[in-house]
Amino acid sequence: MLADKNYLHNILTEDIYILQEPEANSSTTNKKLSPTEEVIAETKVSDNNQNEATPKLNIKGENKKGILVLVNHQTEAFLEKEDEVLLSKILQSVKLSFEDIALVNAHALDDQLGLLKEISYKKIVSFGVEDLNFAITQSSVKHYDLVPLNDGKLLLADSLKVISSDVEKKKKLWGGLKELFDV
Repeated sequence: MLADKNYLHNILTEDIYILQEPEANSSTTNKKLSPTEEVIAETKVSDNNQNEATPKLNIKGENKKGILVLVNHQTEAFLEKEDEVLLSKILQSVKLSFEDIALVNAHALDDQLGLLKEISYKKIVSFGVEDLNFAITQSSVKHYDLVPLNDGKLLLADSLKVISSDVEKKKKLWGGLKELFDV
């Protein structure tokens, strides 16, 4: 923060007090702080308030083209290496890269998929994430069929692990991707 805090007594000239909550079997005490101590205490309070805020989304990619890619992986932050290689190939097939998307592991969000509303997107590709109440109201959506969103589209697909071992699902995914990205 500040390298030299000795000048603060020139700026903060009033006495500053911190009132502590009374604890069981103890009396309330007021402690007078120097201006330097007050700045440090205020910083600690604001840092604690930031930590108590809603959880922050962990996103891989820069989302340059407004494309949200959802995965559901239980043990990795995003994907296992094999799945990441497959996703990279899928993105390249539609002339995209990780810079163009926002990759989010829905498993890491627990029951807070509503946080995804904070991301700006026009297209969603969901690999193995079925609960998409934040984006759609339809109760049943078929895999590999495009679903219209407010001003975009959704493509629901099987998990990357399932797709990697099933030629028919790869073909269905390719058909959906061609329609979604006008390839």
